[in-house]
Amino acid sequence: MIPLVAAVLLAAAPPVPTLPQSAEIELRVERDGALSVIEAVAATESMTRELPLRQSVGDDRDRVLSVRDVVVEGDGHAELTADSFKVELSGTAVVRYTVDGAITATPSGPQVSWPLAQGWSEELKFVRASLAAPKIPEAVRCVAGPKPCLAAQIDHVGLTRFSHRNLAPGERMMITVELPPGSVPATERLVPSATIGGAFLLTAPVGWAWGVLAFLLLCWAWLIVFLRQWWPRPLTGFPPGYAGTLADGRADAMDAGLTAADLRDRGHLEVTGRTLTRGEGEPARESERVLLEQVFAGGEQVGLDEVRIDLRELDRAVRADLRADGLLRGPRLRRAGIRIVFYGLFLTALLALTVGYAQLGVVLSVAGAALALGSAALPERTIKGTRVLGGLAEEYRMGDVDNFALAVAGRSHRERTNP
Repeated sequence: MIPLVAAVLLAAAPPVPTLPQSAEIELRVERDGALSVIEAVAATESMTRELPLRQSVGDDRDRVLSVRDVVVEGDGHAELTADSFKVELSGTAVVRYTVDGAITATPSGPQVSWPLAQGWSEELKFVRASLAAPKIPEAVRCVAGPKPCLAAQIDHVGLTRFSHRNLAPGERMMITVELPPGSVPATERLVPSATIGGAFLLTAPVGWAWGVLAFLLLCWAWLIVFLRQWWPRPLTGFPPGYAGTLADGRADAMDAGLTAADLRDRGHLEVTGRTLTRGEGEPARESERVLLEQVFAGGEQVGLDEVRIDLRELDRAVRADLRADGLLRGPRLRRAGIRIVFYGLFLTALLALTVGYAQLGVVLSVAGAALALGSAALPERTIKGTRVLGGLAEEYRMGDVDNFALAVAGRSHRERTNP
């Protein structure tokens, strides 16, 4: 019943101040959390008040207020922008408006924070204010500049009353009223401040971005483990010289022998006793051309004892063919990850210096780093490469290798480089 009486008392405009350069203010906390304000100000000369609607609350955060339904009665006018609320008075006037964002959620319940006076161009000789809420407040505070106000109390009908004298130009008179839990909803809207620290605050969009990144990292880790253990159906139709590199990462002597035997069967070289003769036509794959060049380095016809196969050079050519056929992974993922890291660093700097949310750039950089590092953990063979290795393992067995392939394998060696 008492809050209802207080609301009735505040239904009309406050009395016009009799003291020049003074203000009578009435506040009412609505049930939806809005703050209705009526200010009656007596100005003896031109007076202005500019209230910033974005106010620092510490920890690199700003509180954003919004003002609506502005009405000025008397000698003055108001100007409202996205960043400030400005009132210019040349005499006595009554200013009415509604504020959203003045109710803060605290562990003890909703809390009203509002500057009764701030940004006035002239001294205010006397300021008196009252506040009504749906429920009787539990505690009140009021400061004028660095000092407590002259009065801040809850009267017998539930109104919260404040007063102060001789408020210097620009000085702020700030009230804080603690309401019972559940009396009104919180309306405060906090945003990162325009500082480097504010740019890196963990906000809702940034939190969602980190959550999505965590999910993608789990999927990426699962894919790596899956590909390292999965063995798909075999795939045939590829040269036997691919087997060594697909199996253990480099071409060996048996790969050279099997490649030579395959070239013989396809007519690219002829074997007569221990004499090798180069056939007509060039094979399509680089590794096969490299092997032929090494076998016939001494001419179009050579003895088997003259053959020298450099496995290191053959290995490079085989790896190039494997990548061209899509059987080995190239450095594409690693390079893409590195590029994404630098894109993220650039985005971080750009957001930090402009609109904030710089952690979005950090998220992008972390994703790029995970892609670059995770690509090294992937099996070098692609899924297709694993299928081809299975097909080669079934098609070529040690017991089926002919003597020519074994002889060429015996003429193969790996050149050593100086340390």
